[in-house]
Amino acid sequence: MGERLVALLADSASYVDPAAAAKLCAFRPEVGIRLTGRDDVFELLLCFQCARLAVHGRFHTPRGGDFDARAPE
Repeated sequence: MGERLVALLADSASYVDPAAAAKLCAFRPEVGIRLTGRDDVFELLLCFQCARLAVHGRFHTPRGGDFDARAPE
């Protein structure tokens, strides 16, 4: 399961260009996943109401995007 999650997160087809459509919902993540490595810790937050994710890690600003392209109908 972990390998499939990594593959989906790495696939650019999983994301929608945020400039293509603005979302009116507030980001309220229901699921959080902490990924730890030898020297790094990343937190992945998922909001299924608006199909958005945020990644927090050692970079200065959180990163994320929409995952509508992979959301089930």
